[in-house]
Amino acid sequence: MTNRYANQSTSSEVAISSAHLFQHHWEELRRSAISPSIIEKNFRSIDDAREVDRLLNRNSSKRWKHSEHLVPCWAVTGLDPLGWERVEDGVQIKPDNPELGENGKPKKYIGATGYDTAPLFLETDDPEYWQKVLKNVAIPLFITEGAKKAASALSILLACISIPGVSTCRKLGRLHRHLVVYCKFGRTVYLCFDNDVMTKRQVQKALLIPGYRYCKQRG
Repeated sequence: MTNRYANQSTSSEVAISSAHLFQHHWEELRRSAISPSIIEKNFRSIDDAREVDRLLNRNSSKRWKHSEHLVPCWAVTGLDPLGWERVEDGVQIKPDNPELGENGKPKKYIGATGYDTAPLFLETDDPEYWQKVLKNVAIPLFITEGAKKAASALSILLACISIPGVSTCRKLGRLHRHLVVYCKFGRTVYLCFDNDVMTKRQVQKALLIPGYRYCKQRG
């Protein structure tokens, strides 16, 4: 991948970023208090619209039409929380120039279409990290909106799972299966939604509907 945004700095951080990320994406993630190691393992820049379409499951039957308006962007993927393999479940991309949603507001983050939304378990320096969290209910669990927040929390050793939004990763009152196995009896679980919980009724309601009420009851 040609890093058309990178400068000529020789700092160690730029050296890490040059393999996976455009310089401005690297700087954005570092400003979000994410450790270089977490960035390197989970985030990458994309300037190929066809790769964006593959990740988001878009335009598969329209090969002449691709999501050119979504590049450049960065993408984040994680691990199978019950194993060690890298997976694209829960993929999130953040375009430099976001498209508009139905409400006319920019969609900062975009997930895959045609699939049930999935939580994102980011890779850490410990290859057995999520297995250790799963087995030890004394480790508190944090669930938050967005990959950057989860990555920042993991950078300070907090076990944090990312979900795309407050109303996602549950269906018909049941949590996603990966959240169910981690929300064991005896574990403290913190729901860390955005600070608009104080002003947005839909966010307040999300904390009370069955899926996350189940999560809170088990903590």
